[in-house]
Amino acid sequence: MIIPAIIAKNQDEFNQRYKKVAFAKVIHLDLMDGEFVNNESLLFPIKLPQNEFHWHLMTTNPYKYIELSNSKIFYVHAETVNLKKHVLYCQEKSLPVCFAISPQTPISYLNEVIENIDRLLIMTVEPGQYGAQLVTKAIRKIKGVPPHIKVCVDGAMNDDTIKLAKYAEHVVSGSYLQKTGEIGYKLLTSLHAASQTLRKA
Repeated sequence: MIIPAIIAKNQDEFNQRYKKVAFAKVIHLDLMDGEFVNNESLLFPIKLPQNEFHWHLMTTNPYKYIELSNSKIFYVHAETVNLKKHVLYCQEKSLPVCFAISPQTPISYLNEVIENIDRLLIMTVEPGQYGAQLVTKAIRKIKGVPPHIKVCVDGAMNDDTIKLAKYAEHVVSGSYLQKTGEIGYKLLTSLHAASQTLRKA
């Protein structure tokens, strides 16, 4: 599945960017607190349409924002929380266990909770902005993720780089889809379907 991403500093900017990808069933929201990453995004009281929204919480305090939303998918950076406590938190809230990892963080960082993880967001750019440069070594981590985990690749995904995400179930694209809209979405969907490969245990 291809999932458009939105970064926005206010409701007007969100509305403008949402209109370009409103056709998508699922939309990826990038929240940034200005601490875990330098930029800020979606820190205002956002008014959301009826799509399904997945949150990528680039923040040192993810629970503050989880409590404010009725969404079900929250990618929390493994680098910012106690892994075992986060698993318990998700289980208590009946939420899927979803982690995100930055390009330099190895899969082995998650070993103590790997069997409990439902979804993993692998950043293939340094988190914090649209249009960042692809970190190719981060792509190589995807193949090593156990097959029970749904992998989402996030960062610098376009019609040229998407072939590198063949071992991922989901691909997030931000700036590319803001430029190309539904035409680009359909192209990425076709390219990903043609190249997708199952990961082996």
